Amino acid sequence: VGKAHGLFPLHQPEGLLQLVVAVLEVVHRVAHQVCRAVLEAGKEPGLLSMDDAVFELYMKSRITAETAVAFACSPDEMKEKIRLF
Repeated sequence: VGKAHGLFPLHQPEGLLQLVVAVLEVVHRVAHQVCRAVLEAGKEPGLLSMDDAVFELYMKSRITAETAVAFACSPDEMKEKIRLF
């Protein structure tokens, strides 16, 4: 299993821990994407995600960009939405 520019030293406890952390990060990212897709697909008319509601407050100038990012479930995606607006 590769890591940035080398291999995880699985014969050492630290290497195994690094591998477990890397796998968990990938699982977390994939699970987040799946959950978002499921929520978007089953969204009822009139319902907003937390990030949609926060972005709406930002668009109405009720909160700052910094507050929107701080309260977003997906801060990086919120930064991108704000940047594109």
